[in-house]
Amino acid sequence: NCLLDRVDIAIDEVKRMQGVGGRSIVDLSCGGLSPNPAGLAEIARQTGAFVIMGCGHYVHEYQNPANAARSPEDFAEEMIGSVQEGAWGTEVRAGILGEIGCQAPWTAQEQRVMRGAILAQGQTGASINVHPGRHPDQPQEVAAFIVAHGGDAERVVISHIDRTLFDTARILRLADTGCVLEFDL
Repeated sequence: NCLLDRVDIAIDEVKRMQGVGGRSIVDLSCGGLSPNPAGLAEIARQTGAFVIMGCGHYVHEYQNPANAARSPEDFAEEMIGSVQEGAWGTEVRAGILGEIGCQAPWTAQEQRVMRGAILAQGQTGASINVHPGRHPDQPQEVAAFIVAHGGDAERVVISHIDRTLFDTARILRLADTGCVLEFDL
């Protein structure tokens, strides 16, 4: 993982994206991935691009050790606050829940974060973006988990499908859940 923390370079790159017709970016640098809400706001101000910031927490080993004692409701409260009031001690509000990190197999902590995201989705209407584990059964397991816990599959994006699923039958079965499949590698 590269550390991308130079706002001036990001501004230049966003301007280049705009030069070829791009208008929006989604930054999923959530908890554990050094989120920079003020930097994203500056990028939006300087370029006029639409910048959507994520919130929540990445995979277990990137999370703050204090998260081990947190409940799904506590994670939900944090994410709801990030969407409605501002994230990480700022007034910059998140527009998406995620990238919620999962591994294969999931840790109990990652499942509590996901349950928090599902609760936050129900309260805010925000979509959930998922970073699934690399086992080919994991994206389907995540989609089933979200639905079983009351989440809206049509407001779920499962990322990195092209690094995890390599056969058409699995891809189509996952698509049948109603979630959005993101091919991004």
